Amino acid sequence: MKFKRARTRKSKRERRPAEKVLPRKMPDLLLALLVVGLTVFGVAMVYDTSVVLAHDQFGDKYFFLKRQSIWAFLGLLGGSIVSLINYHHWQKLAKIGLVVSVILLILVLLPGFGSEIYGAKRRLALPINVPFVEQIAFQPSEFAKLAVILFLATWLSTLPSVREVFLIFFGIMGLVGGLIILEPDLGTTLTLVGAGIITLFLSPVSLWQIAVTGISFALAGVFFTFSSEYRRDRLFSFLYPNVDRLGISYHINQVLIALGSGGILGLGLGYSRQKYQYLPEVMTDSIFAVIGEELGFLGTLVIVCVLFVIVWRGFKCAEEAQDLYGRLLAGGITALVGLQIVLNLGSMVALTPLTGMPLPFISYGRSSLVINLVEMGILLNISRYRN
Repeated sequence: MKFKRARTRKSKRERRPAEKVLPRKMPDLLLALLVVGLTVFGVAMVYDTSVVLAHDQFGDKYFFLKRQSIWAFLGLLGGSIVSLINYHHWQKLAKIGLVVSVILLILVLLPGFGSEIYGAKRRLALPINVPFVEQIAFQPSEFAKLAVILFLATWLSTLPSVREVFLIFFGIMGLVGGLIILEPDLGTTLTLVGAGIITLFLSPVSLWQIAVTGISFALAGVFFTFSSEYRRDRLFSFLYPNVDRLGISYHINQVLIALGSGGILGLGLGYSRQKYQYLPEVMTDSIFAVIGEELGFLGTLVIVCVLFVIVWRGFKCAEEAQDLYGRLLAGGITALVGLQIVLNLGSMVALTPLTGMPLPFISYGRSSLVINLVEMGILLNISRYRN
């Protein structure tokens, strides 16, 4: 799969939008089937990992299963609707979406708006109660990631000048990324910036601009890592996992114990021992460790292969897109999902520090699951217009 990077401005005839061309009748069915299948599997794994916690805290072992099922249904419904909407329509909403995301990121930091969990303000609670879900809360950072990619794809498809690239790209990433850092949430910031740089790479922007941008944000990432004590602890536990096993290295050691206990074939679905209050964040960050313990190396290999194919099909949509906007949008969305996968799986096998990043389509979550499925809906629509 090769991407040809444009070097010159296109004529008006070449830059004419492709939305008038009749789409193929069917979207990328392989991508759709894999996403739906992985989402259903994720619902089952959330139930498997949450039975004890749900019974102890709420007296209902189906508590988290009900919630995850509702959000999975809403996400699949939203993704299905979005897949029927011509992706060019999102160009008109790109600026509005970016402004709204910034406002929401500011609100979540203000007293009385954001709900604090484990010392971090990442969720914005709404005064609305519905059955099985209780109060609706979502993470503005998840919406902000998609809004930024929509804006970047729209803006870069206009072939901006060198000065515009530096000013606007650094301004947007600095503003949105800075607000997410204040929550604090370094993992989401890394995902956003990484996806933004990949979108930049797929555009006609020169390589030296991309190199300067990448180096600048890498240095900023190093600064923010060492400026926070808990981030330094996570880096230290990554470099020295055998130090302080009951303290800062406890999480990664329990993850490795779970994966090692699974062996080749696993202990069997539902027979994990580490999920019984040994593994921290067992339904979210560490759910892959439970999969490894119960389904073994072969089971995790299948999941990794499915995730890889989803990312591959996403970049295939970008490669075959009819116009530059579709290419940038598909590439940026795929980069968002792909980087989340890399950060989660990398931290589970001690290749990267723990970042608190959920595994797309599988981990328990509200905003992340719904947004990921909506992003897949946009990808499916782009696949209908591929060359």
